[in-house]
Formats: sequence, C-alpha cells, structure tokens
Amino acid sequence: MSDLMELHGEISEFIKKNWKSSLKQPTGNLKYKFLDPAAAYDGQLWDWDSFFCAKALYDVYDDIGEYIEGCLLNFCEYAREDGSIPYVIYADDSKSNALPMFNIKQRGEDCDFNSAKPVLAQMAMLGYRKNRNAQFVKRIYPKLVKHIEHWENTQKKQHGLFVWRSMRGSGTDNHPAVYGRPLNSSAAVELNCFMVLELEAMAQLADVCGDADGETCFLQKKEKLAQAINEHMWDPIDGAYYHLDMLSQNQRTATQEVGWDVPLKFRTWTCFIPMYARIAPKEYADRLVQEHLLNPNEFWSDYGLRTLAKNEPVYKTIEISNPSNWQGPIWIVSTYILFKGLVNYGYMEEAKRVCENLLGTLCRDIEKNGVLHEYYNPETGESNIIPGFMNWNALAGLMVPQIAEQKNKGE
Repeated sequence: MSDLMELHGEISEFIKKNWKSSLKQPTGNLKYKFLDPAAAYDGQLWDWDSFFCAKALYDVYDDIGEYIEGCLLNFCEYAREDGSIPYVIYADDSKSNALPMFNIKQRGEDCDFNSAKPVLAQMAMLGYRKNRNAQFVKRIYPKLVKHIEHWENTQKKQHGLFVWRSMRGSGTDNHPAVYGRPLNSSAAVELNCFMVLELEAMAQLADVCGDADGETCFLQKKEKLAQAINEHMWDPIDGAYYHLDMLSQNQRTATQEVGWDVPLKFRTWTCFIPMYARIAPKEYADRLVQEHLLNPNEFWSDYGLRTLAKNEPVYKTIEISNPSNWQGPIWIVSTYILFKGLVNYGYMEEAKRVCENLLGTLCRDIEKNGVLHEYYNPETGESNIIPGFMNWNALAGLMVPQIAEQKNKGE
C-alpha cells in the first residue's frame, strides 16, 4: 500500500496546485461562477463534466459549493420553454453557433441535440450537502422537475427506457451503438443508469423542498426504471448490459408484431454502469467482472480500463476530437466509474489494482510532461491529446481514500 500512497500523494499534490484553473468567475454568457475542463475547453460549461469535476473537488476546495451552485444557476438560466436545458454553454459569443439555444418545439422533431444529461439534480444534492442552502434548492427545484418531465415527454420509449436523440451531447461521442444511428433509436445503458441516480436525487431534493408527493413519485419511478434496465438490457448469454435498438418494434415491413428486444451488442464501458448505480444483481456483477472487466483481451489494461473491449472489431486507439474517441482509450471518468462499481460490490483487490494502474499512468504523465491529458492509449499509457485537461481527471484523487474508507468499514 506504500507505493499506492506515494502515487496518491503525487496526484493529490498536483490537484491542489493545478485545479484552480477549472474554477472560473462569471464571464460572458455565464453569469455565475462555474467549473470548466480548462485547456481547449476554457470558458465552456458542460453538464457531466462540471458534475464530476465538482464531485472530485468536493473535499479539495472549501468554497466549491459556490461553484456548484453557480453551474446550476447558469444551466437554469438557459432552461427552455419545453423544460430542456443545454448540455453545454459557451461564455464567448463568438462560439455561440455551437450553443444549442433552441428547444425542440422551435426546431422540430428533427432536432439532433440532446438536453443536458440527467446529472443536474445529483449536482444540486452535492451542493446542498456542502452548503446546506435549502433556499437555493427551492429556487432551482421547479426547473429540475421540468427537466425530468422533458426527458419523459420526448425521450421515454418502450419499457419506460430512455433514448438519446443522437450522439450530440450524449457524452461518449463515438459510442458505436449511438454514433451515426437514426435519431431516437438507442436506449443507452449509461443514460438510464444516470436517470436512476437522478430520480433518486430528485426525491432527495423534493424532501428538502417539503414536496412529499414528489419524493414518493420520484422514488417509484426510480425503482421502476431500475427494474426495466435489469429486465430488458441484461443479456444472459453474454453476461453484459447492452444498449437496445428502439426502432425494431416500430417496423413497417412485417405483419407479425415484434415483441422482442434487439440488443446493440457492443461491449463498451457502459455495460458496467449498473454496478456504479448499485442496481445490478450480485450474480450479474460477478459475471461482468470475471468475464469482461478482468479480461486483458477486453477491458483490462495495465494503464487503466479500456472504454471498448480490445477484441471488438471497432476497437481503436487513435487520438481524435469532435468526436472524441471512446472506442478503446482510457478516460479517467470511465475508469473511475468502473472502479466505483467494483467498490460498491466488494471487489476491493480488483479496485486497488485499477487504482494502481491508473494513478501510475497519470503520475508518469506528470513527471514526463508536467500536465495531464484528456485520455490515454491503453496499449502504451501515453497521450498527446488535449494537454492541460483538468476537469474530471481529479476523480483520480478520490480512489485511494475510497479504498481506505471501505477497508475501515469492514474492520
């Protein structure tokens, strides 16, 4: 554990010295304090980026609560009539052509922008736990309720599962089960798992606001969605959770009703997110870990965890942006989420090994280049993409403390 503690000390020191570059004051279109990824993304407020950055810095900066609240106020400032919220807001007007400021009603059903990912209520609860500001929660709660309603009204399909409109704002840009597919056709594992956690957070916010009926309603929706994920997205043959094709039951060429699910069989990091959301049955988690995560021909790497199984035909490690590459490279946010899933299900030795591998990769980057990068090659541990990227890379600083915390609980 001593070597691991040395790695943790090095990454923690780097975080304390460098992460203030992600703490931004109001500027341009962003009227409140916010968190950005720095580097090439300076002056940009992204949904899950800011959430995971806030989560990572929660115990690092005493005033992080102000930035969490500021992020939410900025998002709510641009909430649209239909309840949707932009997934990214640019401070600079010169880049506003990339800002999806319209709503679906104005643009029509061919609009390919997703609304903000279901993480805003989770961010709000993070801020509430930090500041205990019930008045702030009451201020934004109605818009967060409308945001959930927007997802339900526009993106909820068969079995009560949610679909991405497209890859625009889905987060994992070139996920092969989403990228290039028709609009509203992919029910995604990560989207539905994040929605489970979001509904749970909405119930907690409802409690803060004294909305007892809302609390009950959100908890019921959470349980129903978790059940649908396990019933329809789990493949018992492959032992993995897959995205589903939502066009199959709307076909026009056959006379027999299609009453079966059609999985989009790409083994990606998103297969494991039900473990992060704590909704996978133990026997499902065991298969995910033993058959896939620990398999060096699939997700296991000496440098972190791959975002796509190595033996998938579409596996590639090329460094690209817009779309960013999630078809193999190691991202810190995905490795952390899978690490957290291991911790949730008691796989502590495996979690420790993941931690050692990832921290080793990051510390070597710091020692060689003096910066961190956006993502890493799983075959070499090297990277040249977006040097100076901060943001959710700070999640690496949470891993050793969470291992220690779990160990203390078991003693």
